[in-house]
Amino acid sequence: LLDRELEFLPGDEELLQRRERGEGMSRPELSVLLSYSKITLFQQLLKSDVPEDSWLSAEAVNYFPSKIRENFAAYVARHRLKREIIATQVTNSLVNRMGASFVLRVQEDTGAQPGEIARAYTIAREVFAAREFWRQVERLDSRVPSDLQIAALLQMWELLRQATRWLLNLPSRDLDIGRMVERLTPGLRSMKNSIRGKLGEAEEAALRQRMAPYLEGGFSRKLAEQTAMLETLFPALDVVETAARRRTAVDRVARVSFGLVDAFELEWLRRQIESLEVSGHWHAMSRANLRDELIAHQNRLVERVLVEHGRKKDPVAAWIQEHGNQAAEVSTMLARMKNQTDMDFATISVAVRSLGQLSNEHNDEQ
Repeated sequence: LLDRELEFLPGDEELLQRRERGEGMSRPELSVLLSYSKITLFQQLLKSDVPEDSWLSAEAVNYFPSKIRENFAAYVARHRLKREIIATQVTNSLVNRMGASFVLRVQEDTGAQPGEIARAYTIAREVFAAREFWRQVERLDSRVPSDLQIAALLQMWELLRQATRWLLNLPSRDLDIGRMVERLTPGLRSMKNSIRGKLGEAEEAALRQRMAPYLEGGFSRKLAEQTAMLETLFPALDVVETAARRRTAVDRVARVSFGLVDAFELEWLRRQIESLEVSGHWHAMSRANLRDELIAHQNRLVERVLVEHGRKKDPVAAWIQEHGNQAAEVSTMLARMKNQTDMDFATISVAVRSLGQLSNEHNDEQ
């Protein structure tokens, strides 16, 4: 599809030389790639069932000018180019917000089809109210430094990237947009308030530190706090999904999940995974796999604690007391790792695997 010579794009040798010089691609070159990625994704979506999704069908009217929306909205459903309109909307949102290579990289990481990735991205965008966040940040054009706007947009980009992968890795891979938005949104709204209200002294100080550049640059306090809180929201997805699946209160699952995070340094371990340097595609896949494994082990432990001690006053403490030797071994190992200056793939793999062994040993006992 893409003829590099025809489009005046660099060849492999030129790209290697640029990499050695620490140079990337120019903006005109990136614009060509962006255009081709949209053409490709648009065609892939037309061949999928994405344009038939009821949620996206209801939103097709937003493609048209306000006067047409006001007077002829009812006719949009019968528009002969309705599928093309929906595919265009999804393509533009996904590529403009997540980048030209996003779909390809997620496809390589998860094995998902482009239509599934588009659905997962749309669910993530809706449950985290990304469009309203983007509007608020972009209203500040020419009023605040552009690097702060970019930093805020990248915070949302990272959250949507993680959430898209998370949705694609769900065992059921239920990607009905309307159903998943309805399933996750109320719990996430509750979790946002819960997380903010339960920050400890150190976490509150860290939040204020993250907010400071935005406040100094001209963001409102509300938007600065919202931006600074984005990095804390991804773990809430597992809590909300577990609560929905078990038909139990979100707060009950959150108490167990965050209790395990504190007991086994899981937030520190997650940050170590995210900070691993990658020098190529396989390193990136290895880091993504470590992240997915950590999430899976934590979810398995949450389920076990809920099953065994969910009705106790402190379920996590009761579970650790019952499985004291194994839990103590993992805690001691992680504490020793925290004292190391350098964390590499091998070391973090040992840490993640130890959590898996903890949950597997426990499963074997059942």
